[in-house]
Amino acid sequence: MKLFLFTVTALLTLANLSTAARAFSSNPVVVAKVPFNFTVGHDQLPSGTYKISRDPWGLVTIRNMDRQLNVLVATTVEPVSMAGNKLVFHRYGDQYFLSKISSTAFSVHVPVSKMETRVRYQEAQPAGEYHGSVAAR
Repeated sequence: MKLFLFTVTALLTLANLSTAARAFSSNPVVVAKVPFNFTVGHDQLPSGTYKISRDPWGLVTIRNMDRQLNVLVATTVEPVSMAGNKLVFHRYGDQYFLSKISSTAFSVHVPVSKMETRVRYQEAQPAGEYHGSVAAR
């Protein structure tokens, strides 16, 4: 009886692992070329080509293809946009903060960081938005 329960438990565990592996392998990926330095959370990222993917729990991975940098950020999932692929940045002076990733694959909102709040108050001006196109493949 113990062997039977162990076998059933092992088979269920393998089934769960294979389901999770399929879910992770089907993650949508967006490729974007950002022409300026920008900030995500507390991480400052250089301009360059980025591969952006989202897992089922809302965590977004932003990978710089040129310099092998990776950033993970918790996001809020939004309805998928049919208007096209774009990144939305808040701009304060010459500093850019990633605010939203919108594509036909997924759409997420990046929460405002403490750094962005501090810069916003230092600049004492409302946030302007910069809309950049995302080259999705």
